[in-house]
Amino acid sequence: SVFKIRGSAIALQTFADVISDVPEKATDTKTISRLASAADYAIGRGHPPRELPSEGIEVLRRVHNGFDFIMATLNLLVLNSTFDEDDDPMSRDGPPNRLMQKLLRELNVIGVVMNLVQLPFTRGIELNWMTSNDSRLRRLKIV
Repeated sequence: SVFKIRGSAIALQTFADVISDVPEKATDTKTISRLASAADYAIGRGHPPRELPSEGIEVLRRVHNGFDFIMATLNLLVLNSTFDEDDDPMSRDGPPNRLMQKLLRELNVIGVVMNLVQLPFTRGIELNWMTSNDSRLRRLKIV
């Protein structure tokens, strides 16, 4: 089980590296205006543009390709953090598995997960887009 958890931690870091390989989003006004008109870009209104920046498209493609694997990995890590019969990570409520939690801390899994959560927003995805019902962002919202 320890080897499985260590492998999962390495897999999460590898996936974070895959997302990190996407270039950071353009921040200069000239590049943004080239991507789409102000009305289409809709920054601040919570709506992603019809045509996403190339960095955002690439992030979504990589999240889509690794979605099943990353969700299974996160599920495994959550389920092994406590002792409980409930296999639903959202309702699981048992005593902590202190040894496993210590291992997760030593492997810096929380830091890796936090980095993984933050990366898309430095790579072409706007945080305010997450409030929209855009189907292109569905899997990213779930992760």
